Amino acid sequence: NKDTSVVAPESLGTKLLNTGVNEFSILVIAEDGESTEIYKLYVNRLKNSNTNLISAQVTDGNEDYEISPEFSPNVTNYNVEVKEGLMAITLDGIPEVNTSIIRLLDTSIMSPGVNVKRILVIAEDGSTKTYTFNITRPRSTNAYLSGLTVKADEETFNYIPAFDKDVFEYTLNVENSVKSVEV
Repeated sequence: NKDTSVVAPESLGTKLLNTGVNEFSILVIAEDGESTEIYKLYVNRLKNSNTNLISAQVTDGNEDYEISPEFSPNVTNYNVEVKEGLMAITLDGIPEVNTSIIRLLDTSIMSPGVNVKRILVIAEDGSTKTYTFNITRPRSTNAYLSGLTVKADEETFNYIPAFDKDVFEYTLNVENSVKSVEV
């Protein structure tokens, strides 16, 4: 006796898998066209454990800064030099798989010296990896005043010459009745 049953065409072919248990039914039809059996196939697709980034970027909105060493998914510590006076940066990363999520663990605010900024990658299965960026903002070498105001009570005095950051000596004449000034 030769088996002449047929598998229903809709039971065959490529089946897309979601994370977790996927159930597929395979309908078998006997030669008489009426007798059938249904087989169940359960495919358990494990949750993603990928915690890699494919890229990372440090920018101030106008300029992208070089990451050292060159970005690699398996390297988790980087150094970045930014320009003097920069007040904030944007740190961003792209996960290697779209089921992983990223979280920035630190503020974008920059201060002089080394600023540690981190990206946490969380895989679908809860695995994590932290990428650390040591971002150095040089200390300002600007020792100039931006302005010079001299007051006594509510009166503001004019000095000679008018303020210029490159002029380092000023003369101010006040009435004898002025006992103190606020600079």
